Amino acid sequence: MNLSHSEVLTPTFMPDTSLCKALDFNDLENLGAKIILANTYHLYLRPNDEVVRTLRRTTRI
Repeated sequence: MNLSHSEVLTPTFMPDTSLCKALDFNDLENLGAKIILANTYHLYLRPNDEVVRTLRRTTRI
Protein backbone atom coordinates (compact mmCIF):
# COMPACT_ATOMS: atom_id res chain seq x y z
CA MET A 1 0.00 0.00 0.00
CA ASN A 2 1.60 3.28 -1.08
CA LEU A 3 0.90 6.19 1.24
CA SER A 4 2.00 9.79 0.87
CA HIS A 5 4.75 9.34 3.47
CA SER A 6 5.75 5.67 3.10
CA GLU A 7 4.94 2.23 1.79
CA VAL A 8 3.27 -0.43 3.95
CA LEU A 9 3.59 -4.04 2.86
CA THR A 10 0.40 -6.07 3.19
CA PRO A 11 -0.86 -8.09 4.89
CA THR A 12 0.25 -6.20 7.99
CA PHE A 13 -0.55 -5.84 11.68
CA MET A 14 -2.74 -2.73 12.02
CA PRO A 15 -3.87 -2.05 15.59
CA ASP A 16 -7.09 -0.10 16.16
CA THR A 17 -6.22 2.74 18.51
CA SER A 18 -9.63 4.42 18.50
CA LEU A 19 -10.28 3.68 22.15
CA CYS A 20 -7.00 2.04 23.14
CA LYS A 21 -5.33 3.49 26.21
CA ALA A 22 -2.97 0.67 27.08
CA LEU A 23 -0.35 1.06 24.34
CA ASP A 24 2.09 3.88 23.77
CA PHE A 25 4.36 4.65 20.81
CA ASN A 26 7.12 2.35 22.07
CA ASP A 27 4.67 -0.55 22.41
CA LEU A 28 3.44 -0.06 18.84
CA GLU A 29 7.00 0.20 17.54
CA ASN A 30 8.04 -2.97 19.40
CA LEU A 31 5.04 -4.81 17.94
CA GLY A 32 6.19 -3.82 14.47
CA ALA A 33 3.15 -1.72 13.63
CA LYS A 34 3.75 0.30 10.46
CA ILE A 35 0.25 1.77 10.37
CA ILE A 36 -2.54 2.30 12.91
CA LEU A 37 -6.27 2.67 12.55
CA ALA A 38 -7.92 5.50 14.47
CA ASN A 39 -11.60 6.32 14.32
CA THR A 40 -11.94 10.05 13.67
CA TYR A 41 -15.28 10.20 15.48
CA HIS A 42 -13.67 8.85 18.66
CA LEU A 43 -10.79 11.32 18.27
CA TYR A 44 -13.33 14.11 17.89
CA LEU A 45 -15.04 13.10 21.15
CA ARG A 46 -11.86 12.34 23.10
CA PRO A 47 -9.47 14.08 23.25
CA ASN A 48 -11.40 16.54 21.00
CA ASP A 49 -11.03 18.37 17.71
CA GLU A 50 -8.91 21.22 19.16
CA VAL A 51 -6.31 18.83 20.61
CA VAL A 52 -6.14 16.86 17.35
CA ARG A 53 -5.83 20.10 15.33
CA THR A 54 -2.98 21.29 17.58
CA LEU A 55 -1.17 17.94 17.31
CA ARG A 56 -1.61 17.93 13.54
CA ARG A 57 0.13 21.33 13.34
CA THR A 58 3.07 20.17 15.48
CA THR A 59 3.48 16.60 14.21
CA ARG A 60 4.67 15.39 10.82
CA ILE A 61 1.92 13.12 9.54
